[in-house]
Amino acid sequence: GADSMKVDVRRYKDWLIGELRDNKVPVHLNTLITADEVQIRGFDTVILATGAESVAPASIKGINKAVSALDVLEGKVSTGKKVLVAGGGQIGCETAVALARDGYEVSLLEAMPSVMDVMFVPKQPKMMLKAMLEQYKVNMLTGMKLLEVNEKGALIQKTDGSTEPEQMECDTTVLAIGLAESFRGRNITIYQIGSARRVGDIFGAVHDAFEVVYNMD
Repeated sequence: GADSMKVDVRRYKDWLIGELRDNKVPVHLNTLITADEVQIRGFDTVILATGAESVAPASIKGINKAVSALDVLEGKVSTGKKVLVAGGGQIGCETAVALARDGYEVSLLEAMPSVMDVMFVPKQPKMMLKAMLEQYKVNMLTGMKLLEVNEKGALIQKTDGSTEPEQMECDTTVLAIGLAESFRGRNITIYQIGSARRVGDIFGAVHDAFEVVYNMD
């Protein structure tokens, strides 16, 4: 809900925060929780909702020179004027639209023949994002993969290898290649919900949370 397109998500988040406050649920921010801490505090159930983090494949040379799409959307990092967004899933498309709308020169790189085709995206937001990509003149580079991030920009190539690698000049490469669960199991009994269980969207996270709490003993 960081981007202005997601005003309804922000309202829902604010409502949830209000519910926590009204029901006097203790909230501990900036707190690291460990298996030992869980036992010391006497909790008998843990619901893990740690979300997901951006994938940064080590196989891509110079990957440390790129920035995360999540960090860009949340305003944690800034980009140069000319941006390459690598990954044409929903997050990549949202990032490209947000940057292009703010006046950046944006190219969107996707390994598949078209964007938002790997994971399910509801029809309405998919149609809206595709229209906005066209409206804000995002340069679409489908059927292309990222080989390297370097000082001049990025090295890209046709996914099927039918062409020689080519240099794509840009100031910043933004990674939206995918998300991975940010938690790796502990030796305690837990419920994992949302993207801590499987990478998904807000609808799946809310459904997971309801199912866990409704069926708790």
